[in-house]
Amino acid sequence: MKPKSIEMKQILFIILCLLSAISCGVLSNNNHQPEDKKVFLGYSKDSLYEVNYLNLRKRQLRELPKEIGQFTKLRGLDVSNNQLKEFPDEILNLSDLGFLNGEKNVIVGFPKNFCKLKNLVNLNMPENKLRSLPDGISRLTKIKIINVNNNEISRLPPDLFSAPALEDFQAYSNKISNFPECAIEQDKLFWIGISGGDIHNIPASIVNLKNLEYLNLSDNQLTDIPETMSELKKLRTLILKGNPIENDVRQKIVKLLPNTVVKF
Repeated sequence: MKPKSIEMKQILFIILCLLSAISCGVLSNNNHQPEDKKVFLGYSKDSLYEVNYLNLRKRQLRELPKEIGQFTKLRGLDVSNNQLKEFPDEILNLSDLGFLNGEKNVIVGFPKNFCKLKNLVNLNMPENKLRSLPDGISRLTKIKIINVNNNEISRLPPDLFSAPALEDFQAYSNKISNFPECAIEQDKLFWIGISGGDIHNIPASIVNLKNLEYLNLSDNQLTDIPETMSELKKLRTLILKGNPIENDVRQKIVKLLPNTVVKF
């Protein structure tokens, strides 16, 4: 009986994906397909696997079956508002995937070799149970947006801000204890938000983030900022609320950044 139940679960998942694809308007009726290619409702299985976007949000999914790996043309996958604990390894077959929305699940981590998803542009994972970001994240050379707000991340990967296309990184309400070194010059990143953590210092190498405009490090353990930040000419907003910064240091910071709105 067990094999049958697994097979039925897989079939139900395929049907769910089919209905999602139809509702998104990405499948057309295939009445001219050969009989051996047809499936229910006149849609072919082959055409199902050709879809480029699946919306599976609010489907009460507790797991994402391995069959997701057969949707190799996917560019967008939305599995938000479910009860997923993990992504299956087969998600790494989605080499064209550019947008992954896993918001509001209970996901604790990413598959090994997650950074094989070379075309990923937008990773949206707020309100999960994430403890870390993928190793070697700078290998995601097209990633522009990462949102991991409201998770349980304690440390950020050392190469995070070396991701060459990264523009917007948000990690509010985590347990983060480090601000990664900015080992190389990165001219895309303009927005960083890391609040509610245990960050004690900002590395002097932050000066390599030449286009940084907005930096929110509220509710951490900062007592000062590096003087190299005076070279961040495009920095317009610096939020340091909830940090144990003495009044004289606050005055020094304001003088150091005359063209920046600093909020304590």
